[in-house]
Amino acid sequence: MKTFVYLLAEQAINKAVEIAPDTASFHKDLGNLLQEHLKRYEEAEAAYRKAIELGPQYANAYSGLADLLNKTERAGEALEPAILGVCYGPDYEFARYIFLEVCRDSLDPWLKVLPETMNYLKENPEND
Repeated sequence: MKTFVYLLAEQAINKAVEIAPDTASFHKDLGNLLQEHLKRYEEAEAAYRKAIELGPQYANAYSGLADLLNKTERAGEALEPAILGVCYGPDYEFARYIFLEVCRDSLDPWLKVLPETMNYLKENPEND
């Protein structure tokens, strides 16, 4: 029954993409659905990459892609989108979580995001 509901959701998102193909969030939502519920990883990756193409500073899409790559044992490829996700969305909790999952054992990624994180905290002291 759940699979049927997810397939209906896929149809709805595909219809949204058809109506507004340049809306990055629709492609990201499709990627999330394909990855998390339908386990169609290649299609999910393509959807995340399309979302990034349409919204080059869309943290959610970078984090979704990093999560997918990390879960499919492609952690080396997950590094860049994990960094970009947290740089473009330092206030986005999932971006921070994925960044930690992918980068926890390496110092270099931390050094790359430190300036952006410090700037964000200076500009948004209520979120530190």
